[in-house]
Amino acid sequence: MESAPSITLTTEARQRSLKCEPACDANGNVPSMKSANINVSPQMKDQQSFITNGHLIHEYHENGDGKHHGGRLVNGTATNGIIHSVNGEAPSEITASSTITAPKLEFPVSVKLLMTAASGVVFGFAMEKGRVFEPHNIRGQMLFQNFVMLKMFLSAIVTSIVWFSILSLLPFTASKFQSARNNLGCRMNSKGVAGAGIGGAMLGIGMALSGACPGAVLIEVGAGVQHAGMTFVGCLIGAVLYGFTEQTFNRMIKPAKQITVGKLDEHVGVPYVMLALPVGLVIILALVLIEYLAPWQTELTAPNTSDVPTGLVDFISLRSWPPVLAGALVGCLQLPIVLAVDEPIGGSRGYCTMVSQVIPWSLLERYSPYLKASRTGIKNWWQILYISSAIGGAAISSVSSGTWASTIGVPPLHALLGGAVMIYGSRLAGGCTSGHGLSGIGALSLLSFIAIPSMFLGGIATAVTMTTLGIY
Repeated sequence: MESAPSITLTTEARQRSLKCEPACDANGNVPSMKSANINVSPQMKDQQSFITNGHLIHEYHENGDGKHHGGRLVNGTATNGIIHSVNGEAPSEITASSTITAPKLEFPVSVKLLMTAASGVVFGFAMEKGRVFEPHNIRGQMLFQNFVMLKMFLSAIVTSIVWFSILSLLPFTASKFQSARNNLGCRMNSKGVAGAGIGGAMLGIGMALSGACPGAVLIEVGAGVQHAGMTFVGCLIGAVLYGFTEQTFNRMIKPAKQITVGKLDEHVGVPYVMLALPVGLVIILALVLIEYLAPWQTELTAPNTSDVPTGLVDFISLRSWPPVLAGALVGCLQLPIVLAVDEPIGGSRGYCTMVSQVIPWSLLERYSPYLKASRTGIKNWWQILYISSAIGGAAISSVSSGTWASTIGVPPLHALLGGAVMIYGSRLAGGCTSGHGLSGIGALSLLSFIAIPSMFLGGIATAVTMTTLGIY
C-alpha cells in the first residue's frame, strides 16, 4: 500500500479556510491522494478537516468559537458538499497525523494498460475517419477555408464535458475525476500564464507549418500520409530540445511567486456540473451553426467510398465520417482514460517519454530532470501505449476504406520544423490540442482558455503569412 502524502498547514490571519493539495512531482503530477496525513499547526483552534469537490480542506476558526455544519460520508462522496471523516463525525480539533480517506475505484495494472491500448486504437480509428489528420484540413482551418478541424474539436470538447459531468456525480468515480483535474491543473500551473500563452502560440505555429497536431501526427503515420515520418522525427527533436532547455526557459517565464490559476467553476463558486453543462450547450449551438453554414459533405477532399452505407461493415469501411460524430467518439475516450490512469486525454508528453529511453541516464541526471522524470512509471508509459495503439487504429481505418497512403503531405522541411516547434510549444504550455483543448477546456481549466486562443492566433498568423508570401 502506498504511503499517504504529507500536508503541512500554515496560518494566515486573513484566511478562514485553506485548500491543501500535495506538491506536484517533477512532471507536474499530483500524487494519488487516497488519504492524507495532516500536520496541523498547534496554534490553530477549532479545527476541522474535510473533502469538498475532491479537495482536501482544513478549516479553522481563530477565535476558537466558530461553528461549521456539514454533511456525512456517503460512498465516498459528499452530502451537502462536505465530508468530515470516514465515520461521518465532525472533529472539533485535529492533532498531527490525522487521516481522512475516501474510497476510490481502482483497476489492476494489466487492466489499465488494456484500457489505454484499446482507447488508443479507437482514437486512431476515429481521427482517421474524421479526416482531421489531413494537412489540407488543418492548414485550411487556420485560413478559415474549411471547418473539419473545428467541428471535430468542438464535438470532442462537448462529449468530454458530458463524461466529466457524469464522472463527477457518480459516487465511486468522483474522486477519479477530481484526481484527473488535479493532475491536469498541477502541470498547467507549473507553466504559468506566460507558458500557456507562449507555448500555445508555438503549438499553433507548428500546426500551421506541419499541417498536423501532436495527436494527428500519429494518425498521419498510421494512414501513410506523405512525409508524416518527417513530422514525427520533428516531434522527437522538439521533445529533446525542450527537455534540455526546460529549466532555463522556466526560469525566464516562471512567476516570482507561485500562483494557482485554477478552474473556472472554482472562481465562480459553483459546482463543476452547473457551469460545465451551460458551456457545453453554447458549444453545441456553435456546432449546429457551423454545420449549417458549411455541411461536412461539401468539405471532403475526395468523394466518400459510399453515399448510403447499408450496414455496419459498410459504415466502418467509409472513407469519411461526419467530423461531429468522429469527434464525439474521441471525447468518449475520456471515460476509460480517466478511470484507468486518473488523467484526462493527452499525448504530447509521450514524445518526451520516447526520447528519454535513448538518452544516457547520466546526461538526464545532469542536464534534464524533466526527461529523467518522464522515463519510467505508468503515469508516463500509458501515453506511449496510447499513441502507439493510435497508429494501429489509423492504419486499420485507412486500410479498411482502401485509402492508405493516399493523402498528400506538406514539404519535408515544413514537416520537420513544424513538428519540432509544436511539441516544444505544447510542452512549454503544459498541454497540446488534446491536453489543453479536449481535456483542459472540458475541465474548465482557466489556463486552457489562454493556451487554445493563443494556439489559434499563432496558427492563423503563420498560415496567413505563408499564404501572403506564396509559400502555401
